[in-house]
Amino acid sequence: MGYKYLIKLYVFTLLIGPVLFGMYAAFQSGFGQLLSSLAFFPVQYLFSVLFSLPVLIVCLLATYLMQKYKLDLFTQKLVIILIALIGIILVLLWLGGSLTYPFVGSYSVAIVLAAVGMEVW
Repeated sequence: MGYKYLIKLYVFTLLIGPVLFGMYAAFQSGFGQLLSSLAFFPVQYLFSVLFSLPVLIVCLLATYLMQKYKLDLFTQKLVIILIALIGIILVLLWLGGSLTYPFVGSYSVAIVLAAVGMEVW
């Protein structure tokens, strides 16, 4: 699998997550909320990168160990996706706030969409 898959999954998740959250906000509060959430995207991307770095480090370590022990490709991808999902959920729950669950939902869906999308392309 290598680190290339992990980095692509990380980047695609960070790109898709805020978009999904913006769509959620638009459905909840109307189109006006979508426009205001567009202004929030750069800040959201910055904090997404910062708060997801610990999860990325754990995934990099897991990838190293799985390659060292020569686990099959499917198992490696599944473990990375599960670590990413659990890590994002834990980080967002730790941060707390009124938007915790919408963020958990949007980033969890983003991880799954990125993983499935990378398999298709």
